Amino acid sequence: MDGATDFVVYRKIILPMIKPAIATAAILSFQQVWANVESSNLYMSEDGLRTLAFYMNTLANANNTVAGQGIAAAATLIMFVPNLVMFIICQKNVMNTMAHSGIK
Repeated sequence: MDGATDFVVYRKIILPMIKPAIATAAILSFQQVWANVESSNLYMSEDGLRTLAFYMNTLANANNTVAGQGIAAAATLIMFVPNLVMFIICQKNVMNTMAHSGIK
């Protein structure tokens, strides 16, 4: 690596070492943004542009009956699927984070 520029050192040495941490931060950030209801309330004025988390929250609050709880459970499953897909994509890197951190 003698004579390498700062960008080459970053790309060849530093980036591969921090890839597990970047994957973990990406998953956690995605989960936080995906389930955020407040942004839908603040920035969207039309009902057609609101987020899925907003509608799931209103669905769970409006229906307190047994049938409403089933619909809320189905909506929760739909909200969980993108998180699961994101974890499956980044699973290798997340497991590397756990392996290098000393957790057994």
